[in-house]
Amino acid sequence: MSYAAIAREKAEIVERTGLLGEGDAGRKVVARFFLDGFVTLEQRERWLPHVAAVAISEPRVGAHPKLLSTRAEEYADGYRIFGEKAWVTNGPFADVFIVLAITSIEAGRKRYSAFLVPRGTSGLEID
Repeated sequence: MSYAAIAREKAEIVERTGLLGEGDAGRKVVARFFLDGFVTLEQRERWLPHVAAVAISEPRVGAHPKLLSTRAEEYADGYRIFGEKAWVTNGPFADVFIVLAITSIEAGRKRYSAFLVPRGTSGLEID
């Protein structure tokens, strides 16, 4: 991503939210990294124009992989995520949250997946 593109995206966030401090280009770039590299073409086309939040850190443990406990369980109608995140990048004004959750444990090692959770999803609470 070019510096000009980062500046345009920063201006877009400021214009959309009206919050000068929320226009931090680094935060936008982190979310773009996930959306550009790890989602389907359909998901990319749907969510790239929107502000995304990255939800990895958890209360009392930060982002330490061995200590994270948020998990996702598969059901017939999709996945359900159980846990709590903290210090969510872009959280106050995001349209979609990229949530890191444990999906399995193999040989004692946690395996993670990232989930796109749109704002307004049933059960999503934002404090």
